[in-house]
Amino acid sequence: MVKQGLNQDVQQALVDLLNQNDGHLFPISSSLVQAWQQEVPTRETSKRYFLLDDASCALTADHASALSKILEKAGYDLIPEIAPRFLGWEYFAHGMLEQGVNLVKGMMEEFRQKGVRELIVLTGQAEYLWRVYLPKLGIKHDLHVTNIIDLAEEIQLPEQSFVYAGSFLTRYLMKGEELNQATPNTREHVLPRSEEFVQTFLADKRMNEVNIWQKPLCAEYVAFGISQEIQDKIFEDSFGDIARTPHKNLVVFDPFAYARLKEKKAQEQIVYFVDCLK
Repeated sequence: MVKQGLNQDVQQALVDLLNQNDGHLFPISSSLVQAWQQEVPTRETSKRYFLLDDASCALTADHASALSKILEKAGYDLIPEIAPRFLGWEYFAHGMLEQGVNLVKGMMEEFRQKGVRELIVLTGQAEYLWRVYLPKLGIKHDLHVTNIIDLAEEIQLPEQSFVYAGSFLTRYLMKGEELNQATPNTREHVLPRSEEFVQTFLADKRMNEVNIWQKPLCAEYVAFGISQEIQDKIFEDSFGDIARTPHKNLVVFDPFAYARLKEKKAQEQIVYFVDCLK
C-alpha cells in the first residue's frame, strides 16, 4: 500500500516531527534528561542498558525517583548512558518498514559494541517491540528484555483503583491476568451493570478486571491522519467506562494515556504505575 503512494502525507508528518525534535517524538529539554540521569543508578561495568523511550522521558519524568527505588531494591545498576531514544514503533505503525528495520539494527550494533546483555524497559510498547515484534520480522537478537514491572516484588494499588493497563500490555503482550493476580482484592463484588467481558467491582483495591477488552483511551504511540474529533470520541467512550466504575484512583500503565488523562481529566486522582511498584 505504501509503495502505491498511500499515507505519504502521514509519513512526511512523522519525518518532519522527528527533524523538528532532533530525532525525538517530543521536545526533550536538558532538564528532562537530567531528571532521569540524576535518579537512575549506574555502574561502569554494567551490562544492563536502560532503554528510555522518548515518550516516557518527556511525559513521566516526575516519576524517575520511583523507578530508581525499584532498580536499587532489585540490585540493578545500569550502563551510565541515560538518554531518551526514539524506538521506531511509529515507523512500523505508519508503514515505514525499511526505516524501522534500519533504526533497530543500528541500535543492535550499538548495544553489541557496548557489551549490553539486558534491556530494561518502562513500557509495554518497548517490551513488545524488542521481545516479540522484531523476531516476527526475522530480526533476531540475544538481548534479554526486562520490563520494570517484572523487577517489583509487588504492585501496591492505592485504595479503590481503576487499573488502565493499555493495549500493549493487554492485547499485544496478553498480560491482563498477570496484572490481575499481581493486584488481588481481599474482597470484591461484581457490579450487576458490568459488561459481559469487562467486569467491574465494588472492591477494596482493584475496581476492574484487566483484560484484552479494555478500550483504548488513545493511540499508545504518536499517530497521524486521525482527526481530533475522532480522537476525542475514542477517549470519551473509553473514559465513560472508567467513570461508570466506582473508584478513588486511576492507575495508568502507559505514558501516552497518562498524559492524555492529565490533560483531559485533571480532576481525577491519576497515578502513574511506577509509583505503585514496591
